[in-house]
Amino acid sequence: YRTRLLIIMDKQQLGAILSDIRTRKNISFYRIAKGGEISITQAHSIEDGRRNYTIDALLAYLRGIEAELTIQEN
Repeated sequence: YRTRLLIIMDKQQLGAILSDIRTRKNISFYRIAKGGEISITQAHSIEDGRRNYTIDALLAYLRGIEAELTIQEN
């Protein structure tokens, strides 16, 4: 699995990227919820990108898909 550098402009774009990672890794929403200690509804909401969510929920989702967030200054 390789690292990709992406410029994310909104929640919908972030959700689509996370959905792609989850799908490629063949991870279910149940596994995200269990591994990240969030609800399945929260996991769906993060991928959907239409609702606001907390940083804690996003970080939990990332734990669930075994991914990390990197922030780079321009």
